[in-house]
Amino acid sequence: MLSIWNLDFEITVRSVFWKQWIRAVLSGTTGSKKRVCPSLSGRIHFFFVSKTCPELHSRSLPTTMTFPLNPRYTRRLAAVGVLLAQMFVGSQAHALQTGQTYFAHGAQSVYAALMPEAGHAQLYGYALYYEAASVLDADGNKIAGLDAEAIAMAPRALYTWRPKLWGFKMTTGAFFTVLSSGLQAGDEEAFDTGPFDFGIEPLYLSRSFGNWHTMFGTTVYFPWGSYDENSPVNSTLNRYGGALVANLTWTPTSRWDVSLAWGYEFAGRNKDTQYRDGATTGLTYGMGYRAFAARRWDFGLSGFYLLQVEDDHQSGHAINDSRTRKFAIGPKIGYWLTPTAAVYVQVQNEVEVRNAPRGDYYWLMFALPLPI
Repeated sequence: MLSIWNLDFEITVRSVFWKQWIRAVLSGTTGSKKRVCPSLSGRIHFFFVSKTCPELHSRSLPTTMTFPLNPRYTRRLAAVGVLLAQMFVGSQAHALQTGQTYFAHGAQSVYAALMPEAGHAQLYGYALYYEAASVLDADGNKIAGLDAEAIAMAPRALYTWRPKLWGFKMTTGAFFTVLSSGLQAGDEEAFDTGPFDFGIEPLYLSRSFGNWHTMFGTTVYFPWGSYDENSPVNSTLNRYGGALVANLTWTPTSRWDVSLAWGYEFAGRNKDTQYRDGATTGLTYGMGYRAFAARRWDFGLSGFYLLQVEDDHQSGHAINDSRTRKFAIGPKIGYWLTPTAAVYVQVQNEVEVRNAPRGDYYWLMFALPLPI
């Protein structure tokens, strides 16, 4: 996991800042919040605090930052620009709170309906880098002066029980997520690093009908980490949540995988701000072809469509023009080490966005069998 994390940083952060981050890790200060560092050369908006950087102690971020946004943004500019993934196959994940969801639309693009075999366990994981060069309002107009970047990592374990229920396999899982996110608004920059959430997947039911494979179930999300209502960036949503999940995979031959993953998430209220995100639904799609004689390489495309179906609420009152909409698409490539172990890379570009950041997702995902 550490090597994936390091690789992502090396790609996106200049070496001089990378050294500062290493020192911050060694000094145990990466979890500090609301610090501001003067702009570095290049477009770097994702920061960790280091006691060895004097500039980081010379200024503090104002407790209130005002942006030309609707109430949804001015109240909930926490980890804006982040859309997390959760896991690799059939994952129920996490995302952002200005259009934020725990469920990571876009992640379930590979054999989404296939669960581990009975009596077996699988470990899934990801490293995600997200960059948003703009934030759009309800009409699709760009809100000037806002940029965001984030990195997320998460492990997830699934186990399929030996007994069956009416012919369906029964699978149980759990996961947690760690998030680092940063926001730039004009000359000000803020960040937060810490736990994002942990979740329980109490029961998935899955079954195959020839070349058609189905899976459905529920996921429960719990907040984790510290939350500061006066900070413009937080690594946690500070609320509970739940999701209904239904996935479908079609494998017309052993080379093809066509998958759809549907999720409906309902959110609890943030106890500190009394803000509640509206319910969202979305459909993730993925198609892959196992090329060459060995069928180890997998080439395809993936993406998602996200639609918020309920207004956000502040202290029980609905907020107009607060619904999020997104559509993303991009290529993916994978390599299968064994029939149950694989590594995938996918890139998704958001081509249609309303009331949310607009950017690109860079995913590194893996699946490995667990000895049981």
